[in-house]
Amino acid sequence: MVQGKDIIFRREMKYIIRISAVFIFAAALLSGCVTTQGGYVRQPYGGAATFSGSQYVPLKEFCDTYNISCSIDKVSSIAEVKYNGNVVKIMPNSNISLINDSVKRIYPQPVMKDDSIYVPASFLKYLEDMLKKKITVPYVEKHLINRIVIDPGHGGNNIGAVGKHYGVREKELNLDVAKMLKEELLKLGNFDIKLTRTSDAFIPLEERADIANRFKTDLFISIHANTVYKRHIKGLEIFYISERTNDYSRAVRAAENEAKSDTSGSNNSAAYWKAKLRENRKESKELAKMICINAVKDLNLRNRGVKASHFLVLKRTNMPAVLVEMGFLSNKQEEERLKSYSYRRSIARTIAEGILLYRDKYEKAKGYNNSSN
Repeated sequence: MVQGKDIIFRREMKYIIRISAVFIFAAALLSGCVTTQGGYVRQPYGGAATFSGSQYVPLKEFCDTYNISCSIDKVSSIAEVKYNGNVVKIMPNSNISLINDSVKRIYPQPVMKDDSIYVPASFLKYLEDMLKKKITVPYVEKHLINRIVIDPGHGGNNIGAVGKHYGVREKELNLDVAKMLKEELLKLGNFDIKLTRTSDAFIPLEERADIANRFKTDLFISIHANTVYKRHIKGLEIFYISERTNDYSRAVRAAENEAKSDTSGSNNSAAYWKAKLRENRKESKELAKMICINAVKDLNLRNRGVKASHFLVLKRTNMPAVLVEMGFLSNKQEEERLKSYSYRRSIARTIAEGILLYRDKYEKAKGYNNSSN
């Protein structure tokens, strides 16, 4: 009798489990929520695919599902999605998208396959928000700042400034601090760092920028020291690219250079580069502020501020870039400090910490800066 009850109980449990499974599956279909390896998917899209371990959905299938306007430029392969007053431009094989003319980053990047653009499943949540309201903040995955190019100014026959009291030569000072900066950054984080020069050689300004551009750099830091006729002037100042710079001509050059190295055609639009360079200027200013504040606080330096400039090496870079003037070799007190190994090490350390502060803020903002400055 006990055995018979046990058999009946097990049969009932199997029936309950089956019914529960049906209800769970039905609830998932009704809610439209399907769990995938790559992230968020709202619908069970038939064309879903996996690239490098991440789930992707064809952009056209998504747009057709929600009756959203979507077109793809035959030349640049840039997709333009329009809905509810919003315009989203998506570049295959690029982490950059344009959201209502503002540069935003997507990770992992969209993929072009068989003339179709696939977007990461994690990006669909943001696209679906277009159905509800005006876009304000995009849905993006965290991007880590990793690649940094450090540019020791001058070199070779181009000596740079020379100290009036101790004969400190700028080209040697810049290289020494740049190498120390690389060491300090490697202590603080997992960075991939390249120097534009590692010896006493002169590198043309255009080539320095090209090195950074080819390296697909996240940040560019140019190291210099200053000099003026008035020897009482001293302090730290940091420069970023001026807003008076012609961004369109820069964008055309960047698009042409990218087209030579990128056969996918995803990044050779001047409009794309103009928007990206505009965003880079904001990020450069923020980076300069972080370095300046940290250095002035740590080294008790006079703060000469963050300034806009037309420096060629900044003008030609395609990423956030700053030029650091460590101090004035024309000032006796600062030259004496700058000829000291320990002070150079302190300068390198405080610049590295400023970069780290910027990186942390940048990554907490999920890869972009909402500052309107």
